[in-house]
Amino acid sequence: MIALGFELPGPPPTKKEIRQWKKWQKEMKKLWEADLSGTKSPLAPSKRGRKASLPLQKTSGFKKN
Repeated sequence: MIALGFELPGPPPTKKEIRQWKKWQKEMKKLWEADLSGTKSPLAPSKRGRKASLPLQKTSGFKKN
């Protein structure tokens, strides 16, 4: 078969795919603007990382046997 150098178009994107694309595009724009301005990214994790939403546990200095 001979390659013609182009592909046939696929089915049109669904509404869900369009919404996901717009959401991704908006997040990338925020990251790009934060990077250009030199500020901390709004999507960057906090200093405590992933567990930031969990309360800190109080522990004593001794281990139980």
